[in-house]
Amino acid sequence: MRPPSMARPGWAGKVKLPEKYGPWAVIAGASQGLGEAWAREAARRGFHVVLVARRGPLLRKLAAEIASTYGVATKVVVQDLEKPGADERILSAALGLDVGLVVYNAAKSLIGPFLDQPLASHRGELAVNCAAPLGLVWHFGRLMKKKGRGGIILMSSLSCGQGSPLVAHYAATKAWNLILAEGLWHEWRPHGVDVLACVAGTVDTPAYRQSRPAADMKPMEPRRVAREGMASLGKRPSVIAGFGNKLSGFAMRRLLPRRLAIGIIGGALKKMYADGPRGKRGASCCG
Repeated sequence: MRPPSMARPGWAGKVKLPEKYGPWAVIAGASQGLGEAWAREAARRGFHVVLVARRGPLLRKLAAEIASTYGVATKVVVQDLEKPGADERILSAALGLDVGLVVYNAAKSLIGPFLDQPLASHRGELAVNCAAPLGLVWHFGRLMKKKGRGGIILMSSLSCGQGSPLVAHYAATKAWNLILAEGLWHEWRPHGVDVLACVAGTVDTPAYRQSRPAADMKPMEPRRVAREGMASLGKRPSVIAGFGNKLSGFAMRRLLPRRLAIGIIGGALKKMYADGPRGKRGASCCG
């Protein structure tokens, strides 16, 4: 496998992230949708990629396509991120690789009234959305801090800006990701490690479409989210992907009274899932 090319058209004068952070990127939740977009964007920028998700056939197909298209090395790690010890198994699989970038995109989203979901499902949501990224950030963050370089991106959601009825627990877990990333952004900057929370609105992913949203919803393309997020790494603690989402986020968080913002979100989600939502594992209604 030849090394990643750093001379692709359009890269003159731009930061070469694999040289800045290290040549390998770990993408958690990479099998399709937004995770696939993150994997392709990392490879486009010259990273070798470690693809992590539950579905081996999808991962292996994507790995072959990425290697062929971008001329980078790939490694597949079939791992359910809801299982205890998932972070340690991923770390073990990446031993010997100079990992310079970690993107945590995996998510479990339960859509619908809070009490309609079993407690075990809520705990699974917590495991995928909080426990697994905590472990990966801790393990790889230690290595990056020791080397004095690295980048970490945690996916968050517009739903975390206020209480979000029908996705209440999911939104709370995404607030956790946002706050963790922003705190570590400041804490680790002096050590050469950049951390970013990438906040997405509705994203056009297979899981989003399977959750039966309203037909008039206009989700964002996954590729745009990944490119905007990658371009923001090292420049700010968090970014909201998409101009319209930025305006919406500003209004909901800064202009509207909290009570009104929660009511607007609740009404929008009821409209979006008027035909009966289904809880999904993967990219959710709100990124």
